[in-house]
Amino acid sequence: MTLKIAVLVKQVPDLEAVVQVKSATELDIENRYLCSFFDEIALEMALTIKKNHPEAELLALSAGGKRATEALRRSVAMGIDRVIQLGDEQLDACDSFGLATVLASKLKQEDPQLILCGKQAGDDDMAAIGPMVAELLGIAHVSAVVGLELDPAAEQATVERMTEGGSCTLAAQLPLLLSAEKAWPHPTFRWSRG
Repeated sequence: MTLKIAVLVKQVPDLEAVVQVKSATELDIENRYLCSFFDEIALEMALTIKKNHPEAELLALSAGGKRATEALRRSVAMGIDRVIQLGDEQLDACDSFGLATVLASKLKQEDPQLILCGKQAGDDDMAAIGPMVAELLGIAHVSAVVGLELDPAAEQATVERMTEGGSCTLAAQLPLLLSAEKAWPHPTFRWSRG
């Protein structure tokens, strides 16, 4: 069985975009968007897993209009195998539950064993989409992930997550949704090849 990993990515305003004051109540913000910082960590997480499981298929999904294109381009540039853009400009006005519903619907069709996302969005700092998608799919969710031991053949994962006092280790069955924490680029890895 090929390990399929889906990464949820969001486009957010570029923090270096030029902002000009037009009036006391109106701003003119340069129309520049990029992939959310924490979602890029999730992309790196997927690419690291693929180094140890070369047969893995990596998929990035984004819900939204034309702005979603930049996050998906970044995903391809980083090495993701396939991308899917869901919806159009009308999704830009959806609340978190609406977006989670759209993403979960497509994920049911794709049937990945592992779903990754950033721990929170880079624009509104919400951490809602990942847990909502996991709930809609009826799978487990672990947030603030900094380490992972993956055994796809046994459909098991051992996950290290950050806590206020350090970290803890949890065991979970696949399929599973993980929210990546910024400490991910320097995690402790243990891989099983089943």
